[in-house]
Amino acid sequence: MYFPQRINAQGIVSSHVNSAAGGRHRSILTKAQWRSIADALHLSDREFQVLQGIFDGDKELAIGQALGISPHTVHAHVQRIYNKLGVHGHCELIIRIFATYISLASGRPVPVTFRGTD
Repeated sequence: MYFPQRINAQGIVSSHVNSAAGGRHRSILTKAQWRSIADALHLSDREFQVLQGIFDGDKELAIGQALGISPHTVHAHVQRIYNKLGVHGHCELIIRIFATYISLASGRPVPVTFRGTD
């Protein structure tokens, strides 16, 4: 499956809905689905928490405040996640998460290739 870099991650992220309490985003994935994705991608618990914040459209400052860590530490986690998953930005990260979800749900691998990668 080939995804051009022009895909707008906000279009995917906007499928989240605001919860009535506090205006926070609520993921379209269940906790069990998130856990399966995190396990499949070999993410640490903290990487998993940061990933959820990214997926919800939060900035590094907001993620850090929610987790009680500095934005610099959040940024370091984001860079580790990018390296671990072979992505170069939020859009590719969101696509990688959905591809993993589809792969887990279907039991078949979903190949994802980004422009400029092998």
